[in-house]
This record gives sequence, C-alpha cells and structure tokens, in this order.
Amino acid sequence: MKWIKVFDSLETANTQFADRNTIMVLIGKRELCLVKFNDEYFAVSDLYPHQRESPSKGQITPYGEIVCPLHFY
Repeated sequence: MKWIKVFDSLETANTQFADRNTIMVLIGKRELCLVKFNDEYFAVSDLYPHQRESPSKGQITPYGEIVCPLHFY
C-alpha cells in the first residue's frame, strides 16, 4: 500500500477540516471521500454504485455513518 499525503501536517488538517465533515480528494485518477469523525480520518470511494452519487456530498450522523445526499439514508 502506498501512502499519500493529503495535508501538510495533522495540525493543518485539523484546522482546515471540521469534525463530522466530508470532502472529495483526487488521488491520481481516483476520487475518494475523506471523512473526519471524532478527530479520526477515514477514506472511502467517492462513488455510490446506486445512481452514481458522491458520498462527499452527504452528511455524517452522530454514529459516523455517511447519509446519501439523494435518499437521505
């Protein structure tokens, strides 16, 4: 596995990226949804297979789940 640096430092990430937020990041040709939840970072594919919507447009629940921006589920 190859590690890719998205932010210059953890401090920069924490100041530029709010908790319970999502952003889309482009790594090479791959779009990823970067999620910050409870001061931890997670990355998933930025493409729901159903209707090809972007999880990075969704909201994060208090349980850390990404809510689909189309279906609110």
